[in-house]
Amino acid sequence: MTPLLLGVTGLALLTASPDLCRPWAATLSQSVVTALWLRAYTSCLNSDEVPEMPADWQAALDRLAPRPVVIPSERPGTKPASGPKVAGEEVAGDTFKECAARHPRGYDAKRHTYNIRKGRKWVPTPCQPDRP
Repeated sequence: MTPLLLGVTGLALLTASPDLCRPWAATLSQSVVTALWLRAYTSCLNSDEVPEMPADWQAALDRLAPRPVVIPSERPGTKPASGPKVAGEEVAGDTFKECAARHPRGYDAKRHTYNIRKGRKWVPTPCQPDRP
């Protein structure tokens, strides 16, 4: 790396050597040009007629390597929320009764959860039909 002095601030900045940047830029640009040429050549071969020339380089690049279409998502709060209002509301009726019967001390009727011990902590676990 070679130091580059800035006259206004007097700070020395380290930059890459031009001797290293020239071959890197040449190799990179050659690979990009080769890829674009192959893309243009195959798109011309696959067309029924001779394609028309784009107006400028941006139009040509858009034609050869189209950008993905970005659809803006709706802001939160513009649609009403769907789904269960209470945790476990989608579970069928008797599941909560079974859960309360199996876990009389750890069952929370408000959240439809029961507490189980994992390691040294009590962890709330939702009641589910396959695991009451």
